[in-house]
Amino acid sequence: MEPGDFAGTLLDSWNSYHHIWFEDVLEYTDSRMMLEFYYQSSAYYSKDSIVSLEFYEEENDSFAFLGSVDYDLYGIQSAYLESYIDKSYFAEQPYIYMRLGVSKSIYSEYYSDAFLLKVKNPFYKGEEEGPSNKYTLISNESVLGDSFQTTGQFSINNEKYASNKKLKQDAYRLDVKKPFDVRKNKGKQLGSYKSKRSAYQLGQSKYFWVYDFYSNADYQINATLLYSGSKANVWVNNSQLTQKQAEDLGKEFDAGIHPIITNHFANESDVDGDGKVNILAYDIQDGFNGSGGYIAGYFYPGDLYNIQYSNQSEIFYVDTYPLMGTGAAKDPSASYETLAHEFQHMVNFNQNVFIEGDEDGMDIWLDEALAMAAEQVYTGQPLTDRIDYYNYSNSIARGHSLLYWDNNGDTLANYSLSYLFGQYVKLQANKGNAIFKEILKDSNNDYRAVENVMKKYVDPSLTFGKTMTNFRGALLLKQHDGQYGFKGEQAFNALQPRLYTGASTNLRGGGAIVTQASNEIPVDKGADITYTFVGEEEDATPLLLQQLIRSVTRIAL
Repeated sequence: MEPGDFAGTLLDSWNSYHHIWFEDVLEYTDSRMMLEFYYQSSAYYSKDSIVSLEFYEEENDSFAFLGSVDYDLYGIQSAYLESYIDKSYFAEQPYIYMRLGVSKSIYSEYYSDAFLLKVKNPFYKGEEEGPSNKYTLISNESVLGDSFQTTGQFSINNEKYASNKKLKQDAYRLDVKKPFDVRKNKGKQLGSYKSKRSAYQLGQSKYFWVYDFYSNADYQINATLLYSGSKANVWVNNSQLTQKQAEDLGKEFDAGIHPIITNHFANESDVDGDGKVNILAYDIQDGFNGSGGYIAGYFYPGDLYNIQYSNQSEIFYVDTYPLMGTGAAKDPSASYETLAHEFQHMVNFNQNVFIEGDEDGMDIWLDEALAMAAEQVYTGQPLTDRIDYYNYSNSIARGHSLLYWDNNGDTLANYSLSYLFGQYVKLQANKGNAIFKEILKDSNNDYRAVENVMKKYVDPSLTFGKTMTNFRGALLLKQHDGQYGFKGEQAFNALQPRLYTGASTNLRGGGAIVTQASNEIPVDKGADITYTFVGEEEDATPLLLQQLIRSVTRIAL
């Protein structure tokens, strides 16, 4: 279990829940360590109030009880639980074994509920099971994200979204391009024309088609035009923004977001001939219930076509809850990155489908990489929420594919990988933000667009498959120079190793795992599976890290 991981839930005799997260093991003094947990309960008073933490040591495949500490949490709904113990108790133990239980009183004979857990002992001085400073990077270099290949069997020396209390709400943000079949709707594209009716006036209302992502249904809402500028019309549903807030949002799009995205990526279409982009602000229905993933905004290409449920204009949708706040007061500035993100989807569709005539459009993993690059171009700041999610995603540790967009799994891991890959390509190509426009305007709208710029600016012999492997090496090693790093960009030093602990797995094309394994390549591996050995010593793979730089960052709550 890693710091910040969810440890478990206890259900007591009142049917009250006690949720517990493991925070960390820290040095308290030279001879003592501190263990910290975070506690959250569904009740203040109507619950069993005693939570006990027991310590055990491993002896000959059995456990010996060392001691315990009790916490009286009557009247307390959330708290940090700290325990101080001598390091000597676990001097010969690589792990600290514990049991957490809940009971009515300290005199209760039995727990109402309990669970076991173990964490690494950072003060263990014994001999390591294997060379911890050496890693094996196992990568499927196939460009086919839908297909699996086995890693083969290797020897080890040592719910779908990541749930971690240290992740801020922004880390769960989903900015969506709603799926649309261009081929099925061929010939229904709206032509650019000058509208024969007068433009809408401020204060006027109209109905819009929107989508419920929870029930998967289209429905209509009424919205009022509260801002009309040089490039944006801002429509607001149910008075969720004031006119001043709508003006702030619209002016930022007109003066900031629109020129930045069109200069660095491409131009939008104008199917209704009004020269405007409609921005509809409303509470996007996505099943959000106070935590976890939510839809921050979306773009639907169908709105550019004469079909059912189309708003027949350039339009994207931005969320008011929880993106702009969970209370009555709203902060439109919280949506600006989402506006940049969705606008990139809009200009991307125009460039690739309408101008280039590619009915498939751009692969979603690459489209999203450019959309998140648009966010960073606009703000000038790295997307730390995507870096944070990478550090806590178990699916990434298990080999999540860069290329396969897992709509039914850990989609947030896809966002993190796409963002990081886009920034890796930018830094390796050494062409700054101009690289994104070059990728977007390449006639290839898949991996080949990236392969072309990497061959042009990095190495003429560099395949896309090898670029993916090098990217995974950069996530692990973060070298200041060379293929295994982000050219010293400080934000990416926060990336933490995501290690796989199994003995074998199947990887999709674009998937990869990192293990601490012996320097052996299994004969039963898939044809596109590559093994790269990295660590302190020079290895068979060229340009490997000479000295492993380790950086452990504790993320502040």
